[in-house]
Amino acid sequence: MYKVKLKQDGSVERYKARLVAKGYNLVNGVNYIVSSFHITAYCDVDWAGCVDSRGSLTGYCVFLGQALVSWKIKKQPTVARSTAEAEYHNLGASTCELRWISYLLQNLCILISQPIPLYCDNQATVHIVANPVSHERIKHLEIDWHLVRDQYKAEFVLPSHISGSSQLGHVYQASPSCHVHVFLV
Repeated sequence: MYKVKLKQDGSVERYKARLVAKGYNLVNGVNYIVSSFHITAYCDVDWAGCVDSRGSLTGYCVFLGQALVSWKIKKQPTVARSTAEAEYHNLGASTCELRWISYLLQNLCILISQPIPLYCDNQATVHIVANPVSHERIKHLEIDWHLVRDQYKAEFVLPSHISGSSQLGHVYQASPSCHVHVFLV
């Protein structure tokens, strides 16, 4: 934002010298140069890259213009069953980082161009993001409570109460009493 020197009657007295030299003629309070920064992010996964645990190694890097401002490489805490799953988890982590960086820049009153390009080399992951339909084969990507809630809404599960003596799961947790054993046989 550039200040324009005004006379007492409100007319323009002068512009900043460097702006005039560059050929800028400003209208008071209306046009000023708004520059925005371009953020670009890249994410990639080495699926089952850890030889010992077959965990995936994930990584992303975020650029502000051509400057690298953030990067991270981490072993995923869970073992992914497919490359799409591993990439999707990494896409989530990358998106969180981009959201944090955009909030930081917003607090500093720096404009960024949106949408932010986030490049991923897995087409299946990109299609999952673009298609809002819940696919049967990606249910394992949901957080547990989302999974239960969605499956309940889809009438796939119906959580109900059962008494402890009728609970078949107790057989595998501890030795059942004689009464429970007779009941189950």
